[in-house]
This record gives sequence, C-alpha cells and structure tokens, in this order.
Amino acid sequence: MDWKLNFLDDNILEIKAHGTFSNDSFIKMCEQIIINPEWKRGMNAIADFREVNTNGMSPGDLFISRDIHVQFDNMAGDGKVAVILDMNPGAILCRAYIKLTDIY
Repeated sequence: MDWKLNFLDDNILEIKAHGTFSNDSFIKMCEQIIINPEWKRGMNAIADFREVNTNGMSPGDLFISRDIHVQFDNMAGDGKVAVILDMNPGAILCRAYIKLTDIY
C-alpha cells in the first residue's frame, strides 16, 4: 500500500492511500505520520482508502492492525479519523476493524 499525506491549514490530516493493504505498510504509514513535523498530537484525519485492495486480508490481520493502532494511540492523541471506503468485499473487513478498535 502506498499513501500521500496532506496536512491541511485547518489542522486536519488528509491521507490518500492506494494499492494492496498490508500491516507492514500500515505500520510504516503510522510511523511516517507521527514523525512528520507537521503532525500535531490530537489532529483529526480523513483517510481515503477507496483505492486500497483489502481482498487478501484475514480476520487475523484485523487484530494485528488493531494492535498497531493501539501502539500509536498515545502518540496520536484524541483526534477523530474519518475513513472513506469503497463498497467492495474488503470494506466489510475494514468495518470489522473499526468495531474492534471501538471495543478497545
């Protein structure tokens, strides 16, 4: 998965991702966000994942993704993330991921 980060003037991070999802790329994206000098703890984000292929994800991948999210949670702060998804079979897994993070 590849991505582009766009830090907007109103303290919102816009993420545009494409390609095949992997947890390795997800953790790299999180690291790149946190170390970016434009990142402010607690910023809100809009993540456009409509062009991300999640068809190869397994339920186990969801738990790994959740653990990665939790790992960065303290550094990210209390900002909200709006995720834009396409209506494909992989989007069901993405919605399950959102429910898993809500439980945490």
